[in-house]
Amino acid sequence: MWKTGNTRQTATGMRRYNLEVLGISETHETQAGQKSQDTGEMLLYSGHKEENAPQTQGVALMLSKVARNALRSTQERNWKSIKEALTSTCQEVLGLKKHHHKESISIETLDKIKERRNKKTAINNSRTRTEKVQAQAEYIEANKQVKKSIRANKYKYVEELATTMEKAAREGNMKQLSDTTKKLSGKYSKPERPVKDKEGRPITEIQQQRNIWVECFEELLNRPAPINPPDIEAAHTDFPIDVNSPTTEEIRMAIRQIKNGKAARPDNIPVEALKSDIEVTTNMLHSSQKDLGGVTSADGLERRTPRQDSKERRYEQM
Repeated sequence: MWKTGNTRQTATGMRRYNLEVLGISETHETQAGQKSQDTGEMLLYSGHKEENAPQTQGVALMLSKVARNALRSTQERNWKSIKEALTSTCQEVLGLKKHHHKESISIETLDKIKERRNKKTAINNSRTRTEKVQAQAEYIEANKQVKKSIRANKYKYVEELATTMEKAAREGNMKQLSDTTKKLSGKYSKPERPVKDKEGRPITEIQQQRNIWVECFEELLNRPAPINPPDIEAAHTDFPIDVNSPTTEEIRMAIRQIKNGKAARPDNIPVEALKSDIEVTTNMLHSSQKDLGGVTSADGLERRTPRQDSKERRYEQM
């Protein structure tokens, strides 16, 4: 496995004899890692752990596409068990978040909105043209009913607020009158800041404001080229990036650096759940990424470093 092209020849032999896993000796590789072939095979190698050690007594396993997918599916099952443990614990201890709807929308309208959502799903799941046309007709009718119900709820809501304002005005309850007036008028919009010319004088005419904006962007974007442009050297292709699996300390530091109060990722795991017991979360994630199929991040997605990908693309000799 020392000469160029031997790895490709070995992979070709595996496919010829329908082998799924092949043990290889004398790979002449130090440390431990993995490399992928363009044809889909994966090579898992291990050698001396010391730096500058002789490239002898190395062993490796070459996995076919089927074996490689089985290895990754094992990692996915490990992450799925971690995800289910975290989400089920959060639902059992904290419960689900209740969504608050607007005061003007009634329960009957919410039921109609849910029914309209089901009609939309039926359109996407329809198999034949006839089913799709029928589902679209039902969705259009459900959409009309939702809009009609929302208009009726809004009219009734405004009538109730007006009645409350009249009652508060008769009783002299100024606080309730003021609060109801603000609620009826809606949100306040901030006043627009006036556009000023170069002398600081405000401009009120629309056309003059547009001319000022045009002049401003022309001066801002149309700048002369620099006299002495900087000479930026090309970056090196090889960077000292560690491609080994993250340690427990690195995982612990990554969990602590996640900001609180952020929305959950596609795995539906809140950040606070990961930070509730950092040691337990660290051990769970560290044990899941020990598989050789890649590195599993806190959101359940497989991460690969640029150095790892570049090494696999350049791999041609052992």
